[in-house]
Amino acid sequence: SVEGLSSGEGLSSGDGLIPIGGHRRLGSEAFTIVVHPDAEVLGRLLPRYDSRLRSIINATTADNMRLDPLFQQDSLLTWGEGPITLLGDAAHPVMPHTGQGAALALEDAGALNLVLSRTTDVEQALRTYERVRSARTQRFINAGPRIARMTTTRNPLIKAIRTAAVKYLPESVLNSATSGPTKDPHVELRG
Repeated sequence: SVEGLSSGEGLSSGDGLIPIGGHRRLGSEAFTIVVHPDAEVLGRLLPRYDSRLRSIINATTADNMRLDPLFQQDSLLTWGEGPITLLGDAAHPVMPHTGQGAALALEDAGALNLVLSRTTDVEQALRTYERVRSARTQRFINAGPRIARMTTTRNPLIKAIRTAAVKYLPESVLNSATSGPTKDPHVELRG
């Protein structure tokens, strides 16, 4: 059988499903990590999906469709070495559920500007950038699976709690759940 699908579904690697290793499942429902090139097998999987997604898939021709798996990547221990570093998703890939990938990459660019414009020691500046940015981006990396579970759940109790929270909690409380303190994340880099 194929990882991520129950044996009762009668699917196997012979159906054209290609399991991709090196991942972690995120919850019991979501993020089956398979790539599927065959429209017939996709048709057998379709009933598992939300009706809105099914209607979009049914209206899309096979040659215009791509199935991309979602992965949760552990934080990198180091982002660079010598005069080289990473930024954006290469350094700290966040799940799309956070809605923060592009913003974090822009923050990285600003942080690099701050550290590199204040010194001639490029390597030391890059290690400072990495230390400061790693601390900030870790919150978003950690929040991704939690947000994914809350936004993609099929559990009626969790759905009710989520809906009530969005409806009744002040926006500031909801924002603080993922954004953390609203202070300047680059104070240390400005000195």
